[in-house]
Amino acid sequence: MNIKNVERTKVVLQSRSKATPAPSADAAAPSTASSSSQGPPPAAGAAQTTDPLQLAAQIYPWLYMTSTLEKAFGDGEKAAEAEIQTFARDLAQDEESIRDEKTRWESERFIEFCDSLSSTPAGHLHVLQDLPEIMQSYLRHGKEADTWERKALDMAMSQMGTGTIASSNGSEETRTDEDAKDEQDRIEGAYQQQLNDLQSAIDHIEGLVNDGSTLGGRIQDVIDAVSPPAPVAAVPLPSPPPEEDKKFFEPSEEASRAAADGASHPLLTPLQRLLPLLSLRGDNLKLALELVDGAREGASMNLRAVSLGLY
Repeated sequence: MNIKNVERTKVVLQSRSKATPAPSADAAAPSTASSSSQGPPPAAGAAQTTDPLQLAAQIYPWLYMTSTLEKAFGDGEKAAEAEIQTFARDLAQDEESIRDEKTRWESERFIEFCDSLSSTPAGHLHVLQDLPEIMQSYLRHGKEADTWERKALDMAMSQMGTGTIASSNGSEETRTDEDAKDEQDRIEGAYQQQLNDLQSAIDHIEGLVNDGSTLGGRIQDVIDAVSPPAPVAAVPLPSPPPEEDKKFFEPSEEASRAAADGASHPLLTPLQRLLPLLSLRGDNLKLALELVDGAREGASMNLRAVSLGLY
């Protein structure tokens, strides 16, 4: 690095010495005369800019500072890269350990789930086989219930805002009997179509209510299949001796183990939480059914009034 600085200093000095022209004889004569007439010359200012030693003294500190900073930057960059690589290796090791723990945890949960299924009585295994279809039916029933609840509200609001269907054939003075008959047929057809739509909605909502009841029964069957068996009731000993007057039969060890296994079944709690949701969904569907039924009664009264010629 010092050799480079010295070479750079030589180049700078040579360039500056070439750029500075030598004073001519003609120019030196007047200066000598003027200096003799004006007194001694001032301090050698020109020598300060052309002296190679002074130029080297001015340039060398900057070159040294530049090289020092470049070296410091390079050392810092290398240290940062080394630290980043070390951190990346540590992070990869941590992620590998976390990945192994996650895989182990998922495997343990799956083994526990399989063990709980194997502890289910053999007579109820067919119920668990239907569980995927039951859950799909539950989700599908929820989407259809939401859709028809909105439709029921829209139908009820449209029936309240519609009232009687307006005539489209001008005033009563300009209408002929044939026009009046056509207008009445048109209005009756519109009300009849409205009644048909409302009746179709009622049938569909009633079907959803019945499907919800059936679905609740199927979920209850699965709950019964995975629920722990009922504890054996304590039965007093027949004709016990006086010293054993207060002793009862206790449940067997197998029954206690089965009850403990059933209580920890992973499907029990989620399935039990579905039943209240189904009950609330059924209540909402019944309210929607009442709204559509009221709208149907209003449309039926309007149709009856039109058929009697009241409109």
